[in-house]
Amino acid sequence: KAQTSTDYTLDFSPGLSFRLQSDIDRLVFRRLIARKVKGDIGLQNQVLSTDNLQLLSLGGNISIKGSVDARNSNLIKATTISKLNNIYIDSAMYVFEDFNQDFLQQKHLRGQLQAAIVSDIFFDKNLTPQQKLLEADITATIKNGQLIKFAPMEQLSKFVKKDELSNLRFAELTNHIQIYDNTIHIPEMDIATNLSTVPSLSFAGTHTLEQVFDYKVRIPLPRLSKQKAADAKFGTVEQENVGTANLFLTIKGTPENFKIAYDKERVKDKIKADLQKEKQELKDALSGKEKPEKEPELNEEEYFDF
Repeated sequence: KAQTSTDYTLDFSPGLSFRLQSDIDRLVFRRLIARKVKGDIGLQNQVLSTDNLQLLSLGGNISIKGSVDARNSNLIKATTISKLNNIYIDSAMYVFEDFNQDFLQQKHLRGQLQAAIVSDIFFDKNLTPQQKLLEADITATIKNGQLIKFAPMEQLSKFVKKDELSNLRFAELTNHIQIYDNTIHIPEMDIATNLSTVPSLSFAGTHTLEQVFDYKVRIPLPRLSKQKAADAKFGTVEQENVGTANLFLTIKGTPENFKIAYDKERVKDKIKADLQKEKQELKDALSGKEKPEKEPELNEEEYFDF
């Protein structure tokens, strides 16, 4: 059994070709254990391909369509369309060795994953991933999720009970994540949580494959008085209506050295958007257009830096 990626070499003979129907009861490769591997597999001109490979692993089932092009032995390209159903995230993190990083590890994450993934992955001849060339388009849903003792979340204990932050639970979240230019791009998503004081929050950001990240977090808070906001001495709060206020934060840095700070730019953008909306409503009123039902609005006095 090989222990490191340098123990492997992938080399298809130019003269070898075949087409077969596989039915493998159990397949083991390093930490990966797969059962009931079924599907067609072909090799021609040093390109291994499958139109539909099915297998059971990581607590769920996986289907794969794609190819492995080994014509250039120093840069092997795997192009795949994969569907994952009911995969245990912690098992996947363990099998793939935390994807060669130690920031978000198998011990931090729980939940079941459903995903559709289109990807181009490149390897050298020893099957070492060439991360800078990776491209992927991922639509994923995580159900019954948990984020456990994750350092950036625990740093938010000024606003949420620390014991709750140590085990953040969420019923379901869905997002469309892209990987390109050596960076994971995460669009803003709303997350319903188990936190007693923060039942929901939003999250977005980027994370490079060299482990440099720039996250943006919005935390709805119970309505704060201006004096109480000033006393908190952290973050930027915008009050949205009579019951809630929003705290905009950034989390930037590396796993060893990151900083949580208030996000002035997002507050400025929100004020600008609200002013534009007010201007349009005034134009509509002057032109005689029927005014839509008005929701509680923000104004500049309701934003606080502290």
